Amino acid sequence: MRRDGIFYADSRHTVNSLPKALAQALTMLVALAACTSDLERAAARASADTASLAGGLMASVVDTALAERVDAVLEPLVAANAFSGAVVLSRDGRVRYARGIGMANHEKAVPFTIDTPSDGASLAKTFTASGIWWLALEKRVDLDAPVRRYVAEYPHASITVRQLLSHSNGLPDDYATFDAEFAKDELHTTEAMLAAVTRRALPPSFPPGSRFEYSNLGYDVGALLIERVSGQRFDSFLQERFFLPLRMRNSFVRPARFVDWPGVRTMGYQWRDTRWQ
Repeated sequence: MRRDGIFYADSRHTVNSLPKALAQALTMLVALAACTSDLERAAARASADTASLAGGLMASVVDTALAERVDAVLEPLVAANAFSGAVVLSRDGRVRYARGIGMANHEKAVPFTIDTPSDGASLAKTFTASGIWWLALEKRVDLDAPVRRYVAEYPHASITVRQLLSHSNGLPDDYATFDAEFAKDELHTTEAMLAAVTRRALPPSFPPGSRFEYSNLGYDVGALLIERVSGQRFDSFLQERFFLPLRMRNSFVRPARFVDWPGVRTMGYQWRDTRWQ
């Protein structure tokens, strides 16, 4: 994942955090679907337009009993202003339930549908890690080699690719660390953030490999490593290796600047002070 290109997935909720009741409800929905792997495939596929769904990309089957049970879970959340988004459930390779709820963008009055693209956030890390493992299987990346073998400007000589993937690299864990290094509206690229670490001589925050500390920048570097090794842009690599083979037709990497966003953005909201914010 690159900070200037975050993966967007399809049919995801738009709340910024998961209250306990919502987390429990989502767990219940997965149980109702009775097939986690199919649920994942449905979430990836179901955002082709409704006509494509009906036309056989992933056939839809009316399951009234399931719909009643799912609605019984969702309706209290909707009534409590605790959820807006899309829910797609499948079983045996067929969509059994698909519903959009609430607004994807209140300011633009855009409703949420099963076709609404939503921010996949750190789901992108799954694709970054998978991409690096794929290159490792092709003998193009050695997981135990120093990151510098592939990304020459990486600031810490002893850090390995495996430590990038396992969040045990000791890089700064907060993007705000770098804000003073950039002018207003300047892109925070991975290369520029690595240069800032080098310029400020920031050592790893702990002995590499000795502990876990969630690392966004580590996975940004992982995406850059994929680009350097494959010779492709990260978004092109994802399209070729994952999105096209898996028919994830509406998954994409967002533009570096939100002003370049194609169409209306799906926003994240929380209900506060009697309104969505």
